[in-house]
Amino acid sequence: MKAFTFQTPSNIRFGAGASSKIGELLKGYKAAHVLLVTDEKVRAAGLTRNAETAIVEAGIALTVFDGVVVDAPSHVIEAA
Repeated sequence: MKAFTFQTPSNIRFGAGASSKIGELLKGYKAAHVLLVTDEKVRAAGLTRNAETAIVEAGIALTVFDGVVVDAPSHVIEAA
């Protein structure tokens, strides 16, 4: 494999309703498909709902993996 450098700019948003703006942010990156990684309790509590809605409404394909566990073993990572 040829050596390369991977860098990403930090983009942290705070405030009420910040997650509902993720669709706009991802469109700026020209994202076509997003993997949202969470756990089932967070998702069941509705804490990802605004982000999920914003991504879909931005016309971006969304896959949600809600099988995260603490110190995830390799089979969980492979499933994601």
